[in-house]
Amino acid sequence: MQFFMKQIFILGRNPELSKAEILAYADTRNLEPKEILFEENYLVLELNTQIDIQDLGGTIKSGEVLSEGSEEEVADYINKEDLFDSDKFTYGVFGNVDEEILKEKFKSEKRKAVLKHGRQRMKSQGGEKFEIPKSDVCFFLSALDDKFYFGTLSQEYDYEGVKSRDMEKPVRREELAISPRLSKILINLAGAKEDDLVLDPFCGIGGILIEALVRGMKVYGVDRDANAIKGALSNMSWLKKNFKIMKPYIIERRDARKVPDKQFDAIATETPLGKIVRHRPNRQEARETIENFERFIMPLLKYFKSIKKESARIAITFPKIREAGVDCSLVEEETGLKVVTGPIFEGRPGQFIGRDIVVFE
Repeated sequence: MQFFMKQIFILGRNPELSKAEILAYADTRNLEPKEILFEENYLVLELNTQIDIQDLGGTIKSGEVLSEGSEEEVADYINKEDLFDSDKFTYGVFGNVDEEILKEKFKSEKRKAVLKHGRQRMKSQGGEKFEIPKSDVCFFLSALDDKFYFGTLSQEYDYEGVKSRDMEKPVRREELAISPRLSKILINLAGAKEDDLVLDPFCGIGGILIEALVRGMKVYGVDRDANAIKGALSNMSWLKKNFKIMKPYIIERRDARKVPDKQFDAIATETPLGKIVRHRPNRQEARETIENFERFIMPLLKYFKSIKKESARIAITFPKIREAGVDCSLVEEETGLKVVTGPIFEGRPGQFIGRDIVVFE
């Protein structure tokens, strides 16, 4: 009989994108995901194996549901169990249920337990804010349709490790480089896993390639920009030396239209989103820019379809300027690809230029 567990995910600033990433990761690995709860920045999935959130880009914390049921049943579990092995500690609580039950429990046990609401508040793309407690232990207490869920959040995303790797690499491009967070998300949306051959046809200085190599994937990266390729090769050498990377990589100065047919397992890329724009374009300028981009990307996507495995996916970013975005139905019609996820908007409030993230198969 197969064992299933319920895993809690505290999602980052773009919950829709984070959820799509987790589901793609789980589907790729046959974890049989079943959605139990999804509300604001909280997701609970039933899975046959727990996910290590260091493999993800859009999840802050994670843990396991320890008790579920009516309010009384969950309260009974909380009151009976020893939730933390210390008489003096700080704790944080995520979820939509008042934390009073935990306060009363620790008070009755005469423990010096301090509830931390934390100074850091994360803002989602919709503008809502939620707190990220800095504490010794974090709990999850939430309810949906009169069913309550309680768990401990034992996994925390290694921001410092990822940031350190990103900041210490020898070549960086502040305005043009893709973040490690989005790199990981695109890799997972593309359905890439260990030992797969992953293509980035617009690799720049190698942001996506780095995250794929760290995860045990083989990579092939190309770019037309000679300086970008020089930077990518320098970053790969540094990565191989400092992180004991064993998987092979190929990085070449080459036009994306001339990538050799290697029947790639996955394609993950940040397309050239155009020149850095300093002023807010009007609607006509935005539409013209998007139409130019469509003319540029259509033949490329058609070509990428021919050099990937039939079931391989392409996770790609498209520019979104004001309200203007790429017509994905037109892409389907022109290329023979099918949208399996998205478009999901990725941007910050007040920005006039952002990204649509789309997955094709």
